Amino acid sequence: MPNTYETKLWGGRFRGDEDALMQHFNSECWRTSWLVEPDIQGSLAHVAMQVKCGLLTSAEGEALTRGLETILADFKAGQLVYTEEYEDVHTFVELHLIRRVGDVGKKLHTARSRNDQCNVDMKLYVKQQAHHVAALIDTFCATLQRVAEENPWMMPGYTHLQRAQVVTFKYHLMAYCEMMLRDKKRLLNAVDVMDESPLGCGALAGTTHIIDRSYTAQLLGFSHGACKNFLDGVSDRDFVLEVLSDFSILMMHLSRLAEELILWNSAEFGFVVLDDKYTTGSSIMPQKKNPDGAELVRGSDGLVVCDEGSASGLQQGHAAGQGLLCRCAGRGNSFIDDDGAHDRYAAGKARGHGGRGKKGLSECHGSGGLSGAARRSLPRRSRHRGTDRYLL
Repeated sequence: MPNTYETKLWGGRFRGDEDALMQHFNSECWRTSWLVEPDIQGSLAHVAMQVKCGLLTSAEGEALTRGLETILADFKAGQLVYTEEYEDVHTFVELHLIRRVGDVGKKLHTARSRNDQCNVDMKLYVKQQAHHVAALIDTFCATLQRVAEENPWMMPGYTHLQRAQVVTFKYHLMAYCEMMLRDKKRLLNAVDVMDESPLGCGALAGTTHIIDRSYTAQLLGFSHGACKNFLDGVSDRDFVLEVLSDFSILMMHLSRLAEELILWNSAEFGFVVLDDKYTTGSSIMPQKKNPDGAELVRGSDGLVVCDEGSASGLQQGHAAGQGLLCRCAGRGNSFIDDDGAHDRYAAGKARGHGGRGKKGLSECHGSGGLSGAARRSLPRRSRHRGTDRYLL
């Protein structure tokens, strides 16, 4: 039976196979296949930087680039499937790369950790989705404006669901256009705030290799360059929470409009007639024409609000760089640290313990017992596998 750790990126010191139940529980292929494309985008930039800094030869860089591009093309075409065999999206991409280009593929991960890698993936994905939604808002506002211009009819305006002042249908719809434009501004502001690259931060404290983080930040389109603090760079997930908050506000506005359409379409109001294309009927009452499209929009607001609450709850009380908390947002490290709470604790309760601190340093990651020559000659993955004899 082949060792299942051959499909893992971390199995250097392990001798026994992972239990099938644990493998299934730990697998996330059905949740994170959407990270394959940004993972490859980040890897392509990383390869270009490795060549620039002399960590790869030009020929090695070309081989890795071609391999990554063919993996992406095959994945998009459905010819390459991300299955539970692979622990995460990074493993899926890297092991397929090694199978395609050989041992040079093991050099891909040099000067990189899955911690900075997963946060790069998440930021690229969240940025792309935020810009996509911003473009949809533009389209939606154009539609609202067109419908408003075509229907400048007078209608009652309501407060407390009581008729209050005379307005027009156009005036009412354009109120929602203003809400949507604010939603777009919030999203683009969130993108600007998050627009720093964590690539090169390593696990939490950088790498001993000479790298160029500004170069990869430029290649990946991060307008504010590289993250200034490595630990924050890999632990930061507040950008996920901020965008989810913006989506929640956006969905709240859409739910308000949906509720108005539901009311206006009823016999009691009769202000609008919804097209048959966007309504359904009743299995027992043939006279009914139900505004199910609007009702589904209204109900979806609750799902987005719950996502925001879940993301916020997952971030509570986790120290920077700790744990496997980001299952719903990628792979491999925590969301954010509650900086205020930890600052208060450190100021009021904690004190240094020099002896334990020095002892802990001996357990931190270094060369893994390999000589400098071995570190330079062996690919990153082979070095990882080779440390087991020093650790066990």
